[in-house]
This record gives sequence, C-alpha cells and structure tokens, in this order.
Amino acid sequence: MTIAIDKGIPMPRPPRSAGRARYRFGAMEVGDSFAVPLTDERYGNGRNKVQQRIMCAAAAWKRRDGRAHDFSTQIDRDAGVVRCWRIS
Repeated sequence: MTIAIDKGIPMPRPPRSAGRARYRFGAMEVGDSFAVPLTDERYGNGRNKVQQRIMCAAAAWKRRDGRAHDFSTQIDRDAGVVRCWRIS
C-alpha cells in the first residue's frame, strides 16, 4: 500500500488561539481570587471536573512561568462556583 502525498492543503486552526489563557493567573496578586460556575460533572475520584481543570491549569501556568506561585481552590456549593485563590 502506498500513501499519497497531498500538496496545498491548509492546516486547520487550533481550537483555542495559542497564548490565550482561560484563567488569568499572571494578573493575580496574593489574596486575589476568581470564580468559575460549578458543574455536576465528576471524575471517578469524586473531584469536580471544573475544580480539577482549574488546578491543572494553575500547575501548568506555574511550570511555564517558573516562579513560586501557589493557588488553592474550594467549591462553594451555596454560590454554585469553584473559587481559586492565589495564596503565594
């Protein structure tokens, strides 16, 4: 079987523009926070998907930034949000 080589086919755009962060960790100072609406989606370990995504995004941003920032998240069920604070 021979695989054909195509020419002139444009590469599709990425789903999100590169460099555009969903969460603005870089603009936060110690004590600042933001809230994201809570969903009912959960992972197998019981952790809410929104909270997990925020924590993963914070860890990735921290690795790219190279500075020692720490973030903490808490679910506020009364308000229906996941809140993330910069703690250092």
